[in-house]
Amino acid sequence: MSSNRNTSPPPPRRVRRGLPVLLGALLALAIVAPVAAAEVLSDGQAQVPQGETIADDVYLFGGEAEIAGSVTRDLTVVSGRLNLETTGRVDGNLNALGGDVTLRGAVGRTVRVAGGQIEIAGAIGSDLIVAGGEVELERGASVRGDVIIAGGRVVIRGDVGGEIRGAAGDLTIDSNVAGNVRVTVDELTLGPRARVGGDLRYKSGDTLELDQAAVVTGGIERREPDVFFPADGGVAWLTGLLFRLLCALVAGAVVVLAAPGLAITIANGVRHRLPGSLLRGVILVIALPIALVVLMVTVVGIPIALIGWAVFFAALYLSQVFVGLAIGRFIFPSRWGEGGRGFNLLAMTLGVVLLGALRFIPIPWVDVGISVVIALIGLGAVVTGPTVRRYTTSDAAAY
Repeated sequence: MSSNRNTSPPPPRRVRRGLPVLLGALLALAIVAPVAAAEVLSDGQAQVPQGETIADDVYLFGGEAEIAGSVTRDLTVVSGRLNLETTGRVDGNLNALGGDVTLRGAVGRTVRVAGGQIEIAGAIGSDLIVAGGEVELERGASVRGDVIIAGGRVVIRGDVGGEIRGAAGDLTIDSNVAGNVRVTVDELTLGPRARVGGDLRYKSGDTLELDQAAVVTGGIERREPDVFFPADGGVAWLTGLLFRLLCALVAGAVVVLAAPGLAITIANGVRHRLPGSLLRGVILVIALPIALVVLMVTVVGIPIALIGWAVFFAALYLSQVFVGLAIGRFIFPSRWGEGGRGFNLLAMTLGVVLLGALRFIPIPWVDVGISVVIALIGLGAVVTGPTVRRYTTSDAAAY
């Protein structure tokens, strides 16, 4: 989207350069700080062969990562596929992000893993924190601490020494669980080998499927899942979209009224650098989470990583505001005074409502597709916006 505008000096450098500097600093800290005194393996070297021992923190980056040897400290892996073989061992923590993750070796401390398909068959000395589409803790596996889950289909057949907490679409428990089970699920099944030493409390629209041989030492309590709207079916879908639209408008009003210069800067990135914003958004949505995960494995880097995650998710959510503002500023004539808060508030409202209207199209995945594209464009515009020099005199007055 573009229109003819009289040019004037770009906004102050603190606005033009602040956000790219912040993003660059987060990336630099995420990469440099934790790996300064560690061993980094990538591409064809993304493996620890059988019989080899690395007495240091290890970082693996590559399409496939294989651990058949030993790592005496922490291991961090970002790869398409990760295999911790039965001969492999990690004495410290294991932090992994990958498409397919298979852990058959032992991990001495906590495992934090996210992926599409995750299989765990080894022993974990502390907690298991896992997020994935399909997650299975196989028979013979064990977790000494708690299991915290976020997944689509989760099957737990290995023993758990602590509690099970989290949320899943379908959750099956068919093993010993020493503590309580507190989960939010669509469907919950306890198999014949299930032994729960504490209470079983779950939120679900369906009742528990309990095998006659399963044992729950404590009480069993089911609660209905939290409902934001007293409606079902199409009415609930429609009401949910309206609620999301209202939240976006409220957030947009806060941004436009509190920081109009920043909002205009990013919106100009959408208008005048649309392809570049989309490309940078794709790069950032891949690179930033990886960098922040790497940063979180260090004690010093945790506060910075938490701030980074907050900025990242805020930018993703507010992307609909920035894209909506860009659309509204393109539609309304500039003679209305496009540097004023009132003008931009009206433009943002129109743009966000138009984007929200697209989500009402009753076609599967349209809502998701639109949301993804908007998020990528808005995230990329956070970087490209400050480089745009097509500012009007009224734009500059808003700063």
